[in-house]
Amino acid sequence: MAGPKTEHRKDDSHSEIKTKMESSKETKRESLKTQSSKKLIKNANSESMRVRLLKQNSNKEVIETYNLKKNAHAVTRGPTAFHGRTINKLSHKERKGHLYSDKRSKKCGSVRVDEMIYGMKMAHVSCTDDTEDRLATPSPNCMAALELLVGGDDPATTARLPLSEILKERFDLNVDCFIDESGFFRGRPVDTQGFIASNEDTIVLSYRFTTTIKDWLANLNFTSSEWEPDFDEGLGHAGYCSCAIGWYTKLCHPQRAKPRAQTAYYNKFIYTIPMIKKHILGPLMNPKNKNAKPKNLRGGVFPGCGHLADRLLLHAGTTLRPPQEPELSSG
Repeated sequence: MAGPKTEHRKDDSHSEIKTKMESSKETKRESLKTQSSKKLIKNANSESMRVRLLKQNSNKEVIETYNLKKNAHAVTRGPTAFHGRTINKLSHKERKGHLYSDKRSKKCGSVRVDEMIYGMKMAHVSCTDDTEDRLATPSPNCMAALELLVGGDDPATTARLPLSEILKERFDLNVDCFIDESGFFRGRPVDTQGFIASNEDTIVLSYRFTTTIKDWLANLNFTSSEWEPDFDEGLGHAGYCSCAIGWYTKLCHPQRAKPRAQTAYYNKFIYTIPMIKKHILGPLMNPKNKNAKPKNLRGGVFPGCGHLADRLLLHAGTTLRPPQEPELSSG
């Protein structure tokens, strides 16, 4: 008969074996966890690397297509001479601008390079039209840019074609309306040219840049007027002494004040409202077209008429009902 000491030793050996087995199982479990976590991390890293490479490739394509700057970074400008500093304290670092990012380009308020290039093309092509004396005295820069944007085997000949043919052949757009408001209306100089063109998914409104002395006379009004296109359309201009109206409300009760626009560009916009209503807002607000494909509304202008596209987009955004709201982009 075994004594109590022998039974105690057996119990100890059993407990040791049990402890070793449990520790072995725990070790295996930890090893499996470690292996699985490493595998998950590896898969996650490979997926993130794949996404990163796709983004880099897409960025490279955009950079190469539009000849953008590589290795770019933002450079903070140093203090200028206007701050009472000497010229030696100015920043001499190379200014390289920002690297284009397709991720940021899709955010609200961002700029897409392809849309910006398209808007610039639509803006510059407005320098010609369908008249017989088109491009009678163009500047060398104007013709060089026009030949570059029309492209083709013989761009010099294509650039001399009527505007309607250029838009149809190169951009698949049909001209709906030519804008040509020139002269003195109600004692105010006016000189605004451009066009409205469209296809199944896009509507373009483009204003020509400053080209004549009448343009300069029309642009010389640097005052501002209240934004009231619905009322001022019937009047035909921003109103008499419009530069002095609305300042009390703007300064003393800004929450009730109306937005203001530069009077010169505002007058030009008012003269073209009937055409905008007929060829842009009318088709978009037609109940028969409520199930039609949404359109991308583009306003293309060059420096010198820069605010006119913004006027169009603001007017369209406040006029259209939500079901007919198009995509709005300004070039």
